[in-house]
Amino acid sequence: SHATLIIEGEEDSGTLITAKLSADYNRDTLVVPGSIFSEHSKGPHKLLRDGAIPITSQQQLREALGFVDEVKETSHYDNCTDEELKIVSLLSSEALHKDEIIRKTNLPTSKVHILLSILETKNLVEQKFGKVNLRYPFFGKSDKSV
Repeated sequence: SHATLIIEGEEDSGTLITAKLSADYNRDTLVVPGSIFSEHSKGPHKLLRDGAIPITSQQQLREALGFVDEVKETSHYDNCTDEELKIVSLLSSEALHKDEIIRKTNLPTSKVHILLSILETKNLVEQKFGKVNLRYPFFGKSDKSV
């Protein structure tokens, strides 16, 4: 393995023996920090004090293991219709309220709501604080014309 991930372990547990063996084989020791009040977190906290790599998200774990997502500029949007790309293009510069999207696209309100639902289902847009924004950068038109 490339690394050892420690999630829980008491202060004198076999988990720490595993972490020591991992270090002896020049493998990274990754640790998920836990509650300071839990006996099962004392081992991981000791490893953190000794220099283990803290892991607090899935993305950090992927990076620590060398799994870096390569994002192509418009690959996420290749399967979008022309109308979907029209909305994506609008959102490429800033997050917008639904009303602004309706006004700027000149599409019927019901159509914009349907398109936004489809884009959200495709995991391409998200709504935060009343505004719609892209999840991935969009650098221009795909092979379709908008």
